[in-house]
Amino acid sequence: MSNHWIGVDLGGTKILAGLFDDQFRLLARSKQATDVTPGAEAVFLQIEAAVEDLFTQSGIDRGTVRGVGLGIPGQVDPRVGIVRYAPNLD
Repeated sequence: MSNHWIGVDLGGTKILAGLFDDQFRLLARSKQATDVTPGAEAVFLQIEAAVEDLFTQSGIDRGTVRGVGLGIPGQVDPRVGIVRYAPNLD
């Protein structure tokens, strides 16, 4: 069984997600618009939709994913893992 990895870039205008193999070759890519007007919960659902799209495109089993990286703009408190200020996301 191969290992797979997911990267998500959360931006103020778009969410870009990628699914990679062990050699970090891109297997699937999903781009969704970021809509912050409904609030943070809606943004989490948009991230979920982008990741779901990766599995739909690739047919990869979720059980093979070994890690997810999430890039977030702004200030993150590394002690607790909370975004304190994200200027692009209001």
